Amino acid sequence: MSDLQKNLAVYLEQTLSPQAQIRKQAEASLLQLEKQPSFAIFLLTLIGSSQCPDHVRISAALYFKNYIRRSWEQTDNTEDIISSQDRLSIKKDIIALMITLPTSIQLQLGEAISIIADCDFPSHWPSLISDLVSQFSPLNIQVNFGILQTAHMVFNRYRSEFRTDMLFSEIKFVLNSFFKPYFEIFVSTDQLLLSCTDPNSGKILLDSLKFLIIIYYDLNCQDLPEPFEDNMPQFMDIMHRYLTFDSIASINPNLSALDNESDESTGILVNIKAEIFKVVQLYTNRYEDDFKQLPAFLDTIWTMLTSLDSNPKHDSVVVQGILFLTTMVKNIRYKSTFESNSMISTICEKIVLRNIELSESDQELFEDDPIMYVRRELEGSEVETRRNAAAGLVHGLLQYFGSETTQTMLHFIMNMLDQYSKNPTENWKAKDAAQFMVTSISAVASVKSLGITQTNTLVDLADFYQSQMLPHISNVHSDSNCPILKSNAIKYIYVFRNQLPDSYLEQAFPYIVEHLSHPNPVINTFAALTLERLMILKKNNSLVFGESKISPYAQNILEKLFNNILSISTSEKMAENDFFAKLIMRTIISCRNGISNLAPALFEKLSIILKNVCINPSNPLFNHFLFESIASLSRFTCKNNPTAVESIESVLFPQFQIILENEISDFMPYTFQILSLLLTLHKDKLHLSPVYISLLQPILQPILWDYQGNIPALVGLLQSYFAVNGQQIAQNGQLEPILGIFQKLISSKANDHYAFALLSSIVLYAPLNLLSSYFKAIFMLILNRLQTKKTPKFVKAFTQFIGFFCSIDVNLSQAYENQEGGYSNQLVTVMEQIQPQLLSNLLSNVLLDSFPTISSVNETKYTSVGYFRLVNSLEYIRVTNYEILTPKVMSSVIKLIEDTGSKLKTLKSEEDDADSEKNLDDIDINDITYQSSYSKLATLDNLKIDPCAKISDPRIYIGSEIKNKLKNNDTVIQTILLKLSPQEKAYIESYTKLS
Repeated sequence: MSDLQKNLAVYLEQTLSPQAQIRKQAEASLLQLEKQPSFAIFLLTLIGSSQCPDHVRISAALYFKNYIRRSWEQTDNTEDIISSQDRLSIKKDIIALMITLPTSIQLQLGEAISIIADCDFPSHWPSLISDLVSQFSPLNIQVNFGILQTAHMVFNRYRSEFRTDMLFSEIKFVLNSFFKPYFEIFVSTDQLLLSCTDPNSGKILLDSLKFLIIIYYDLNCQDLPEPFEDNMPQFMDIMHRYLTFDSIASINPNLSALDNESDESTGILVNIKAEIFKVVQLYTNRYEDDFKQLPAFLDTIWTMLTSLDSNPKHDSVVVQGILFLTTMVKNIRYKSTFESNSMISTICEKIVLRNIELSESDQELFEDDPIMYVRRELEGSEVETRRNAAAGLVHGLLQYFGSETTQTMLHFIMNMLDQYSKNPTENWKAKDAAQFMVTSISAVASVKSLGITQTNTLVDLADFYQSQMLPHISNVHSDSNCPILKSNAIKYIYVFRNQLPDSYLEQAFPYIVEHLSHPNPVINTFAALTLERLMILKKNNSLVFGESKISPYAQNILEKLFNNILSISTSEKMAENDFFAKLIMRTIISCRNGISNLAPALFEKLSIILKNVCINPSNPLFNHFLFESIASLSRFTCKNNPTAVESIESVLFPQFQIILENEISDFMPYTFQILSLLLTLHKDKLHLSPVYISLLQPILQPILWDYQGNIPALVGLLQSYFAVNGQQIAQNGQLEPILGIFQKLISSKANDHYAFALLSSIVLYAPLNLLSSYFKAIFMLILNRLQTKKTPKFVKAFTQFIGFFCSIDVNLSQAYENQEGGYSNQLVTVMEQIQPQLLSNLLSNVLLDSFPTISSVNETKYTSVGYFRLVNSLEYIRVTNYEILTPKVMSSVIKLIEDTGSKLKTLKSEEDDADSEKNLDDIDINDITYQSSYSKLATLDNLKIDPCAKISDPRIYIGSEIKNKLKNNDTVIQTILLKLSPQEKAYIESYTKLS
């Protein structure tokens, strides 16, 4: 082993250490090793080394997979971390290496192959399929299984791709090499299973058969390929035969030992059947005319659905069977089949009712993992359970048999409610099923963020709520023996919040608030998520629960939530329930005008929670809502009481110090964002406070800027420093280290836009006389990047920056501009120093071509104003062939303005909207997940940077300037105007009239 490989092995082993500090140091060391040439090759060599312990090789395989996921894709926004030679070597060797490895490592390399294939196949890896099939062996079923697993990982994306000619060409390309050996393996696997005498080999063969069927779906999901159509009888004969087997012993008596093992092993056959059902459902949906074997499958599936018991080991088969039946009842061609012989009633009784009852596993989940239970309830039909499949079947029946299905189900519902009323203690499951069925037959259409949007008009939802749901929530102490009924009742309000009358919701609101302190975690969690949704519920474009309705309950809500969170002893469990944290955030936002009265106590509680979760950050959603709560509370408190900022800082800064000193990477981006907010609240003071001055040097440390997730927040924080007092920063001699950060960012494709954002704040807020000596070095860095790694994103940002830079001139007095030269004149001077006529070349060949990419109103404003100032500056006129170049610039400026004309007319109203808080009620953060990239706090506004804020409309400004120049007989502008087209002259004339 080389020294690098030895170090790799040591660090990888240390990442498995139970000691957090050792793990952290090892991860940092591995990140440094990633910068070594051929790092991925060394990892692969280590994975294949038999000298290494298995746990290190598995760790290396995991690291390799994640490294490939982070680094393989090449775009305009990413660096080419892996060399082209290494890419070729990896693709050449990885498949041959994979098949020699243990299954646990094979799986990781298979995923890495699929990641590479997503980027490179087929155009940059045409040999992938032939490389895979060349490893198929008639004698080595373990190798075949590994290849099949990998093939599925490669083909799996076909299930979600859009249908395009390119996709069909790719699938055809795959089949040219893959189908023949695949078909042979499919047939031989079936034959080997029938004759196999070794249970271990039988297990591998069964797993292989499952993947063969999964791949069948992969390759057929977009269209019916000709080879599959030609061989459909043989494929379907094999698949149908496996549906008829009751046990593995019925396939082959020699494999009966597999039936006697755990449920997981017995589940191999069940899983095979479930995958066959998926294929049958696909063919029924998409290729019905060609699917001659459908009747045989339908008979078999119906028999299975009506005969299988409630044993959980059958769940996947039953679910897929019901999904298939749902496909059938939604097909208009089979409508007559289901209209005859009381079929609807039979389906409801024999299939829906049998599978809708609460299962033992559901009850166990309710008791043992309440948060997971809630999440699964919210996901609804997305979770493949018997109950959800049965609900889906009901929805399918409603499509063509709405009245009959509704009446049949209502009959069963009334029977179940009658059972419950006779003995509520013993028969509570009957009411649970009735509650679930009412939801199933009532909800016709929904949108995840809005809830139910269309309901079954044959069901009286309000009446059912009043008679069957309200009694469960009007008394917080009821249903002690059957808490699920209470959670169902609260969930009913959550689900049908759009349909229930406002008066019912207002009546329920205080009841739900009281349930926040219910001892059952499912109930208090459903109470929290229901209150959160009610707080943003709109009807007729108006909030149902405005601040005036929520404020009387705000303190009670928040106290109950904090009690729930802080009553938990461990940091991991404390952060488990993100629904509580989200409701805290929502309550603060909803009561923003009066929340400052509660602020001192809230900051204390939030600070305690933050201190605890810092010990071991575990739930990204909880953490995100926690910081949203801190940010929004800071924002609204200081809006109502600007002097409160220092007391807020005194509470938060000790926790922020812990985060920064301990380098808690999950929390640092949030901390920098809130620091940025608090800093901007000091903008009216003459000097930066000592605490912020002392913080500036640490945040310039290179190690902070090595973590990608920090960069947006750190740039935003530095921008706030300059916005508050850029002069003080420049006078303190801190421009150079900050420009060093700019140099680091500008060299990166991923971060160059942050570089320009930072530079924009520097040039806008730092005094020109302290900054001008750096201009040449700054533009040299930009031009070097333009020459070596030019991308469309970079060119757009550079083009906008030139406009931004020159537009600052509108803020200068004429005397200052004459003395210091102004920004436009200095730009021309610097460009001429770097290379004569450089600016002219940039304008002609780079900058003007990028104007069409500029779209936002503010970008349009400062770009058009800036380029107008540039071409009218004295230095520009002196050193360029302005008579030829300036008309081109003016044409581009006019086109940019006119293309954005309709937006410019509403510029003022857009700015007003941006300053308002009305959009806060629409903030909905449902999909925040942990990632190394930046998670922005939605409750904080972006820092607004406008180099020409005094200008509201560039047309008025340009028109006024031209008007004044013409009035003073400016021969330069007269010459330029003569060279414009008639249409462009007309636009200019309209601008002068606006002024």
